[in-house]
Amino acid sequence: MNRRLPALSCPVQTRRWQALCFDGDVWTLQPINPGADALPLLGLDVVADFGSALWLRARWRGDPNRWGWRWPAEQHLWLRRARIAVDWPVLRAALARRRRWLGDGAPTDASTRG
Repeated sequence: MNRRLPALSCPVQTRRWQALCFDGDVWTLQPINPGADALPLLGLDVVADFGSALWLRARWRGDPNRWGWRWPAEQHLWLRRARIAVDWPVLRAALARRRRWLGDGAPTDASTRG
């Protein structure tokens, strides 16, 4: 049985985004501009997990008005436990299956064969 995780909002420190948000199913980036819509993410991967900090790679659909729009745009984010201590266990649970680059990745077909 899969349980739905609670929604959470994690403040991020970038000049364009103010928070990384999760509604239980979809990850979004909340822009700093108050009138702008939240940006739904195509993917969110854990690049590295340092226990008290997470390095994340967020990807979204590129802007069709710019060169290279066919490739997804991306932003690397640092989240620290000290800034979101209350939601840290929920955040780590929500990201448990999104570890892609440096360890803790899902096994590949070749590694699960006998």
